[in-house]
This record gives sequence, C-alpha cells and structure tokens, in this order.
Amino acid sequence: MGEELAAFLNTLKALNANQFEAVEKALQILMPNIDGIEIEVSDLGEVELRLKEGGVAIPARVLSEGTLRMLGLLALTGVDEGPALVGFEEPENGIHPRRIQLIAELLKTQEALNQTQHIITTHSPILSDLNERMREIVGGDEPAPMILAIPDPHIERWLLLDGSAFKAVFGQGCSAPDRKCSRNRYKQLLIEAICDAGRPPLLGGLEYAEDILRHMYIERVTRVDRSFGRFVGDLRQRHQVLHRRPAFLGRREPPALRGGTGHRRA
Repeated sequence: MGEELAAFLNTLKALNANQFEAVEKALQILMPNIDGIEIEVSDLGEVELRLKEGGVAIPARVLSEGTLRMLGLLALTGVDEGPALVGFEEPENGIHPRRIQLIAELLKTQEALNQTQHIITTHSPILSDLNERMREIVGGDEPAPMILAIPDPHIERWLLLDGSAFKAVFGQGCSAPDRKCSRNRYKQLLIEAICDAGRPPLLGGLEYAEDILRHMYIERVTRVDRSFGRFVGDLRQRHQVLHRRPAFLGRREPPALRGGTGHRRA
C-alpha cells in the first residue's frame, strides 16, 4: 500500500516546500506521536519514506495501514489540480477519537479550496454529517481535566485579531475581521488570509492556532474583543480552581504597547 507515496512526497518537497511542510504539520496535529516526515533517495535511486517517532525513523513498510491512508489523504492536497472525487473508507481508523473533528476540518477545507467531492464510509457521528457542528466527548483512561465549549464562529475570528502574531507565524500580517457573525464566513476569511501568506491551511487553519497564540499579546486582544476576553477570563478562573494558582496565557505585552486598543495591520 502507498507504493507511489514516497516518490510523490519527494517531488512535492523539491518543488513546493511550503506544501510539504503543511502536510507534515497537519500529520503531526492528527498524530501527535509523529515528529516529522523523512524522505531519502538511496544509491539505487529508490525513494524511501520514513516517519520520525520519538527520534526513531520508522520505514513506511512497517507503518500501519491507517497511518499510510491518512498520509495519502494529506498528500492529495499537494497535487496541482485537486481531484474531482475522492473515495475514503473509514478515515477515522488509526486516529484518536478526539481528533476526528480535525479530519472533518481537513475534508471541508479541501472541498472549499479545490471543489473536491468526498464519498466516505464511516461509523463516526462527526464524519457522518460534515454540515453540522456535532460534539463528541469520548471517554478514556486519561480523560481531559477540563472541557471548554468554544462558540462558533469565534475561534477562527480570534486567530485574526492580532496582526503582529499572524505576521510572526506567516511572514505577513492580516486585517482584523469585522463583527458580522457568520460561521462559514470567518472560516473562509482565515483560510484566505493563510493562503495569501503562501501557506496551505489543510485543516482550515486550526493547525496553526497554537503557533498564533504563542505570539499573541493576550492582554491587548482581551481588551479589544469582548468575546475573547470573556473566554480567557473563564479559562483563567477555571485554571485557578483546578490548580490553585494564577494562570497566564500567551505572550506578555511590551510596555510600549500597553494601553493601546486599536487594531493595526502588521
């Protein structure tokens, strides 16, 4: 399985490094145990594919079928012309249940960018209806200590609030969005902003959320956006209850920037 995948990824890495890095980052989000993708051409001219896990390079021939199928689905985003139709049997196989929503984001993003239609067989209630924001809380041996519901469409809007943070991640800034509350609209604005920066958002841009937040001046953004301020306030309060200590998120604002409330394009 995946006999041509290594050669395709090798070509993608050589011709479109940004797209290859996007595939690698999306795979790391979907499968956090994966550290990266390693491509090497042998002395015989054969392309060898390995996935790095815990510092160990694992050859493609011993990878699980689920991992190879997911990597193949991500690799399809690198073709010059997206396929009109993709069939996929149970894409949730080999993926942690809590990350099934990210597969839905991947499929929806590809439909929006490439007009690709997907025919999917699945037992997942999330993937069975991509047009609904279904929530699935899956039990496990180590359940998440805290669950916070983030109202749509705020999360995509929040990622566009700090142009300097966006620039730190993508090399160019973004315009702060208006307050027209439309779920699909903010998703599309985030996708377009990342595409304009030359990065393909395979998971709708959510794969870059942690990177953006690491560079965001949280205190300033909480002052200029009420919904974000309420969310951060609730998160900090809950953190203090759980850990009995003050919580701080994001990057501390330089003194020169404190007191400012206006948006600016970076």
